[in-house]
Amino acid sequence: MYTMENRVFSFIALLLISLSISSCNKDNNDNNNQTGQLGMVQAIIISGGNPVEISTMQVTISDLNHQGLWITGASVTVSGNVLTDTGDGSYSAITTLAPFSEGTLITVNIKCTAGDYTASGSMPAQGQSIQVPVSGAAEGSTLNIANNI
Repeated sequence: MYTMENRVFSFIALLLISLSISSCNKDNNDNNNQTGQLGMVQAIIISGGNPVEISTMQVTISDLNHQGLWITGASVTVSGNVLTDTGDGSYSAITTLAPFSEGTLITVNIKCTAGDYTASGSMPAQGQSIQVPVSGAAEGSTLNIANNI
């Protein structure tokens, strides 16, 4: 049976695979160890259930100054929730105590060696998603927020 939890899990898995593929940088031996480029951030916040019962938070950060190497050891919060560094530039958390319902303002704050970044947007209506840019990060950095997609 295809339950809501299966839908949410399938959507999260698809998004994470997409992020992994799109975040890969080819090492063409150009020793791109330069400075001045901003970090690349991809953040995904997904709420599931009706009413909302769970919210998952996933953030990845890469350093464009060093051939896209993942940034670890960052401080990452999503509306007060501290995300765990799971390795390879990925940070995640799941909450069932205070999931993000429709209209809730969600703010992502990142402090890392490549800079400080922030993004915010409101949880859309059920079945909808939004995408907003991440302030201070490289062009193409986004916060994606989805509600029961």
